[in-house]
Amino acid sequence: MVLGVAFFIALYTLFSHWTYPSEKSSALWRRAMRLATWIRTVWAILALPGLMLGNKALKVMFSVDLIAGMIATSLTYFIGKFPPVGWVRIMIAGPDANQRRHHVLVGDMDSLLPTFLTTVIEGFILSGLLFCIAFVCLWAFAFRARRAAKSSGLPASVLGT
Repeated sequence: MVLGVAFFIALYTLFSHWTYPSEKSSALWRRAMRLATWIRTVWAILALPGLMLGNKALKVMFSVDLIAGMIATSLTYFIGKFPPVGWVRIMIAGPDANQRRHHVLVGDMDSLLPTFLTTVIEGFILSGLLFCIAFVCLWAFAFRARRAAKSSGLPASVLGT
């Protein structure tokens, strides 16, 4: 799991390096991503006490992470049952099913590669959620800039930057 988190830290670092916001990029998009990140961070921080204290309203906030984890686990399980993956498992861990099940690298769901794959899939699902929140924020910022432009008589591109 730690490897999956480290993978996403490296991926986001490379992604932010390649897409570093320049003067040409949209200021509205930068603001939307920043706000979406804050929303998702506060969301996750509020979900933790809900789990620990048993607050039902805050537990609902954790349901998004729970569902993402369930989908990621199901996809990893499905991928593990796919014949080519099964053949690779046999090549790595041997022909004995009991021996394969307890293999550290490619065993059941609690071994290294399935756990890593589950973490990465869940990370992509939660990143998709972050981008959806960012697009809603971008829409709201653009709507607000158009309304302000209409009332002031200035072009929306002037107010959006």
